[in-house]
Amino acid sequence: MLSLSDLWKRFKIRLIVFILAASLIPLFLLGITTVRTASNFLKKMAVDKHQAVLDAVKGETELLFKLKKNELEELASTPEVQSLQLKKVDETIFYFLLKQSFFSEISIFSGEGKLIALENKRGAKSHYKLVGKSLTEVNNAGTFSLLTEKFNQIIENGSSFVLNSNEKDELAKQILFLIPIPDFIDSNKVKGILFATSSFDGNDFQHILDSIKVENDEYICIFNDSGEVLAKKGKGVAENLSRIELPFEISQLKSIENSIKTIEVENQGRNDLVSISFSPVSGAFTAMGQPTTRAFFLAENLIQIFQTTILFSIAVSILLSIVFARGIAGPINEITQGIDKIHQGIFTHRVSEAGDDELGEASKALNSLSKNLQRKNLVAEIWQKIRNRE
Repeated sequence: MLSLSDLWKRFKIRLIVFILAASLIPLFLLGITTVRTASNFLKKMAVDKHQAVLDAVKGETELLFKLKKNELEELASTPEVQSLQLKKVDETIFYFLLKQSFFSEISIFSGEGKLIALENKRGAKSHYKLVGKSLTEVNNAGTFSLLTEKFNQIIENGSSFVLNSNEKDELAKQILFLIPIPDFIDSNKVKGILFATSSFDGNDFQHILDSIKVENDEYICIFNDSGEVLAKKGKGVAENLSRIELPFEISQLKSIENSIKTIEVENQGRNDLVSISFSPVSGAFTAMGQPTTRAFFLAENLIQIFQTTILFSIAVSILLSIVFARGIAGPINEITQGIDKIHQGIFTHRVSEAGDDELGEASKALNSLSKNLQRKNLVAEIWQKIRNRE
């Protein structure tokens, strides 16, 4: 059986633990909730910024293609091209290709699907044998499959298209422009089709990225389906980076329009927060990233402040709990000592009766009990002396 002093020690320890738990648990829960809320908010801010940059890259790309499309529409509206005469058309598109580096090949077809002219920058003359042939014959030669699919739609509706060539095509990974050639007299009538392929490559992507501002360790990368890096910008990416490996199948981004996926990846020995999107216009993926330490710097500062606060709170709580425990346990300890004195038969011991609370009432009751036991003990002693005299 435990002594009163052992019980007192246990009680004091439990009281200190209870006071610590009552003061620290709410603070701990508040700190966790604050840090998590801040982390989610900061992540949303980082993702929103990533999306803004990715949209800017996409917008610059679309703007470039729109400008190039406008150039082709102006070319298609020139009298030389509208004439559909081989010599005039061939000379016009030859000099057009000579003045710029974006387009690699231009073909002109009549409304009946006959190849009028074809010029490219490769300097190959073998394509001249296709001039004068029908679209079906030209397509059998392994070219223009996308034009075949859209031909009637362009002729009937006057629609323009900017497409990525199918990977099975000879022109895979290139951008295709299908532009209607309006009639010289009636502009609503489509007289033929201008078909152009672009030599859009890493240099063009790099030119777009150079117009985008990135800060500190942020970076932007443009890469293709196989992960090959086409262009990059920013201090946060290695200069010799040539390939990106992702922990998921990036083709799933193609099926969702304007889809952005944000993940954490390892980069140069650190963790980065990276957002990735797909541009249907360019057929390439764009990634915007930054170190997680920068994305969540405020949350990390909050964690450090929280840890310091917890340590300080523990020290203060221990000190206050000891003082508080002594304030509460002092009277209890005096009462237990009084009970122990009664147990030993010492009825003359009294405890202080300070306070009007429950402990004060208990002290008064214990003193009253001691007085009664002392009186009874005195009476018993007197009777014992009387009996001894008899």
